[in-house]
Amino acid sequence: MVNILISLWFPVSEKRTGREENGLPADWSRVRNWLFGKTVITTDEEPSADSFVSKWPQIPILQDYSVKPNETFREHFPKKQLPLKPESNIDASKLNARIESVKHKMTSHQYLRSKKAVAYLERGAPSFQTEVLPSCFVKNALCAVKHGQQVTECIATWIKDGFAAGPFDCPPVQSFRVNPIIAIVQPGKVRPVLNVSAPDGASYNSCVDEYETEKVKMASAKQFGQNLLDCGKMSVMSKMGLISAYKQVPEEIKDLRLYMRRIRGNLR
Repeated sequence: MVNILISLWFPVSEKRTGREENGLPADWSRVRNWLFGKTVITTDEEPSADSFVSKWPQIPILQDYSVKPNETFREHFPKKQLPLKPESNIDASKLNARIESVKHKMTSHQYLRSKKAVAYLERGAPSFQTEVLPSCFVKNALCAVKHGQQVTECIATWIKDGFAAGPFDCPPVQSFRVNPIIAIVQPGKVRPVLNVSAPDGASYNSCVDEYETEKVKMASAKQFGQNLLDCGKMSVMSKMGLISAYKQVPEEIKDLRLYMRRIRGNLR
């Protein structure tokens, strides 16, 4: 898979500071409960999407996003057919050339992982399913219906940017699976998430071969917090990421049926 590079820079300050000065509570037991998942970390108020600004004013707003709209709804909706081969905005050949140019600076493990990323971009990433899943049709979560306009506009943007295909009046592939959508409300926006843990006992996630997927170990919250304290108040943290990073990695064409979704009675 394509990795997102996150670099942390902690210039050491001359003075060590305490937890309170770095935004952490003085009560260490409260921090321990956070680290070990014994207490839910809450904010003063729940996120709100009230400041949502429509980017697709030409798409009609529906009164009910749980039913299929009439044909006029899709007159201004973007359209894209299912790809015949894996597609990505990343130029796999240029990435491969870059990898080969710095091969002498890489460990054997780093080189192999880089070549795997190139292979996934060219041929599509495998799903590592332990069995062939049957067709399914699972309704969207109520939160997706409630925030139907925002979810619709997100999917319209995915289609416009080439990350998704549709809309389709009928299943574009055999043995298709319709996965439910969940809407995650964040400040000023709603993020749609495809729930591939449904249905119970026959979901995409339940059939992933755990021995084929690569495990990535990251620093713990404790290690990060200690580094933050060691660096002090004048430290600077920076990061570099790739927009829509996961969407840049295509799936194998034969597995597209596993990622169908449904909104307002239309398959996408």
